[in-house]
Amino acid sequence: MLITTGSQQGTDLAAKVLIDSGSRVLVETPTYLGALQAFAPMEPEFAGLACDAEGIDADDLKAQAPGARFVYVLPNFQNPTGRTMGEARRAAVSAAAAAAGLPVLEDNPYGDLWFDTPPPAPLTARNPEGCIYLGSFSKVLSPGLRLGFVIAPAAVAPKLLQAKQASDLHTPGFNQRIVSEVLRDGFLDKHVPTIRALYQAQRDAMLAALQRELAAPGRDGTARKAACSCGRGCPKASTR
Repeated sequence: MLITTGSQQGTDLAAKVLIDSGSRVLVETPTYLGALQAFAPMEPEFAGLACDAEGIDADDLKAQAPGARFVYVLPNFQNPTGRTMGEARRAAVSAAAAAAGLPVLEDNPYGDLWFDTPPPAPLTARNPEGCIYLGSFSKVLSPGLRLGFVIAPAAVAPKLLQAKQASDLHTPGFNQRIVSEVLRDGFLDKHVPTIRALYQAQRDAMLAALQRELAAPGRDGTARKAACSCGRGCPKASTR
């Protein structure tokens, strides 16, 4: 594990270590703009993967994997679509990447902010030696602390550490100690359910307003039911 200055830095470090000019990088369609901005200075060639309501199409991943440097994926409450990969799709995507020897860069800033049921296990849990996992405390604790982390296999971890030292030497120790104490005394375990409830109330208020103000009448003259774009009632956030 490598502590980073926000998970965005983890994306940047992975780009510096894994991408050469002209490398082909596989991404979801659409994908997180901040990741594209982190990858772009390394001058890769982006290849969009076919996606549906559950994310990456495993057959298209298998077809495009040969020669690609890695695939970048947000399985939980994806930014910008909000979609979440189900268990079967995660298994298929993970198996396809592992069979092709394709590294997976898994970004999970939103995974703890579920409302009804937690999402399935990360892709990294299925193939830890083939994945780099990015996490963040920005969504669950405080964006201003700028504290994230990278979990990487032994083969690539030293290179990520080298890139981190070249970037800013280390993430501020004071911020790390704050989060360490929050984890140690159990505050985060109590805090996360509170913010889940807050985000869910905000989601419900937004959907009620959309239904009230913008829903077009159906053929029978009654308002059509409004729904969130992903159909899962997911949270949307932008601070990384």
